[in-house]
Amino acid sequence: MKREGQTIEYKESWRDESLKTVCAFANGKGGTLYVGIRDNGEVCGVTNANKLLEDIPSKVNECLGILCQVETKGSKGKVYVIVKVVSSETAISYHGKYYTRSGSTTQELNGVALQDFLQKRSNRAWESEIQEAVNLKDIDDTALAKFKELSKPRMPQASRKMSKNQLLQRLNLLSHGKLTRAAILMFGKDPQRFYPGAHVRIGRFSTEDRPLATDNVSGNLLYQAEAVYELLTKKYLVSEISIAGLIRSENLEYPEKALREAIINSLAHRDYAGSHVQIKVYSDKITFWNPGRLPIEITLEQLRKKHPSHPRNKLIASMLFNAGLIEGWGTGTTNMIAECRNAGLPDPIFEEHVSGIRVTFCKDAYTDELMEKAGWAEGQRKTVVYLKKHGKITNQEYQELNGTKKRTASRDLAELLKMAVIEKSGSTGKGTTYSLRGHKGVKGAKLNEHPSPQRSLDARLLDLDRALEGFDPEEEIQIQFDKELFLKILNTWLAVLLGEFIVVIQKFNKYFKNPRHYVNLPSPYGGIEFSSKNIDTVIKEVLSQISAPHVHFQSYDSKFTIHTS
Repeated sequence: MKREGQTIEYKESWRDESLKTVCAFANGKGGTLYVGIRDNGEVCGVTNANKLLEDIPSKVNECLGILCQVETKGSKGKVYVIVKVVSSETAISYHGKYYTRSGSTTQELNGVALQDFLQKRSNRAWESEIQEAVNLKDIDDTALAKFKELSKPRMPQASRKMSKNQLLQRLNLLSHGKLTRAAILMFGKDPQRFYPGAHVRIGRFSTEDRPLATDNVSGNLLYQAEAVYELLTKKYLVSEISIAGLIRSENLEYPEKALREAIINSLAHRDYAGSHVQIKVYSDKITFWNPGRLPIEITLEQLRKKHPSHPRNKLIASMLFNAGLIEGWGTGTTNMIAECRNAGLPDPIFEEHVSGIRVTFCKDAYTDELMEKAGWAEGQRKTVVYLKKHGKITNQEYQELNGTKKRTASRDLAELLKMAVIEKSGSTGKGTTYSLRGHKGVKGAKLNEHPSPQRSLDARLLDLDRALEGFDPEEEIQIQFDKELFLKILNTWLAVLLGEFIVVIQKFNKYFKNPRHYVNLPSPYGGIEFSSKNIDTVIKEVLSQISAPHVHFQSYDSKFTIHTS
C-alpha cells in the first residue's frame, strides 16, 4: 500500500466525517479514500461492504453535489472499500464549509486562503477585476516607457509606436474598456491609494523583534522591483571588497541573482489583498516573507526541484517575464538554490509562515536552528558550536563536552566524519584532532576572525543615517591631510580607504537637496563627482590627482577641502 498523502487517505471505518476528505479531494487534484485500512496501510476490512457501496455514493451526492466511483477489493479474506474522487472545476462545500488537502491532512479553508480559493474557482482572478474610480490619467507614462524598453527582446511589438490604450489592451489590462487591478499595480502612479498593503518593508534587526533601521518602498511594481534591490544592496547588505592593483571588486554577502529572484518572487506571487512584503536583515541571515499560501498544486518539497509554474497573479507574472525580470516559469526557487551553492552558502529555506511564504538565506550552514531542523542530535550540535569557537577538538575534549565515554565519543565523531561535517588530522591516539570541514563561519571570514572592516563600516553607516537626519547642509566640512601621510598610503591600501570613504560621502550627498552643496572633488578636467560616478572610476581619478606634486583640492563652494602641500 502507498503512504497517505495529497491524494490518498486511509480510514478504518466509514463515518460521515469522511465527507470532509471527499470534499477536500474534489477541491484539489482528486484522490482516493480507502475504507477498511489503518493509517499504517494494514488492511483491517469492513463488515458492511455491500451497504457502503450503496450509502457512500448517495451521501456524497446528497451532501456535496458530486459523483464518485465506489468499489470493493479483498485482501487475505478481508474486504475494503475504495472511493475514487475526481477534481471539480467548481468549489465544493460540506455543510457550508470548504476543505482542501495539505500533504496528508484535510484542512478547512478560511480567511484569505478561502477568498483566494473561491476566486480561482470562479475563473476570475483578483488581479483581473476592474478597479473603479480610475482612468488612463492614473497610469504612469514613465513606467510604461520603461516596460517597452525592458520587453524589447521578448515582446518586440510593445516597443513599437503603440498608444497607451493599445499597449494596455495588448497586455490584457483592460476589461470592457476599464483598467484592471493588475494595470494599477504594474503601471499606476499611486497603487497604494487603492491597495495600502502593496508595498515592501525592509528592516535590519539585531533580534527577532528589535529593528535597528527600516525603510518602506511604495510605487508601482516596476519601480519597487528595482528600488528594493538598490536599497537592500546599497544600505542593508555588506560587500566584501578586494583590490588587485587599481581594480576594485565587490561581492555581496548573498548572491545577487538569488536576491533578485527572491524579490521578484515576493512581488509576483504575493496576495495583494493581504499585508505588505517583509524583508528582514540579520547578522547571519536574511528573510523574505510575502502574504499568500502556496497554490494547492505545489508543495514546499517541490519548490526544491524543477516544477510547473502556478502563479497566483498570472497577468503580473506574465508582464514581469516579458520585462525580463523573471527568467523562466517555475525556475525561480531552483535558481536560488543553485546560486547559493555556487557561492558556498547553505540552501535557502522555504517554509509556510503566518499565512504566507518565507524564504531564508543563511550565511552559516551550522547554526543551531538549522542543525536542529535537520534532526541533528544535541551532542552533534554542541560539538559544532564548540568547533566554531575553538577551531578543533580531541576525543577527550569531546567526552568532557558531552559527558560521554570514549567509545561513544569515537562513534559520534565517526558519524560526523561520515556526514562530511568534520575532518580528521594528526596520528591516531592523543595526537588526533577534528575540525570543521571547509567551514568559514560568516561567508568570507576565517574562524575566530574579528568582524570585517566592511561590517563595522556598515554599522557606522546606519548610525550616520540617523545622525544626518538632523544635519544642517550649510555647515562647513573640512578635512585636512598631511602630504607625507598621503605618500605613505599611496598604494593598495589607499584604494581600500577610498572605497570606504566614498561610500560615506555618498551617504552625505543623499541628504543634500541643492547640487551646489554636494561633496565633490575638483579636477583639471572638471569635478570628480562622488554622488553619481562608479566607485572604481572615482578611485582611479583621485589616485591620479593625488600622485601629482603640490596638490590642493578644494570644492567649488569651499565646503570640503583637502590639502596635500
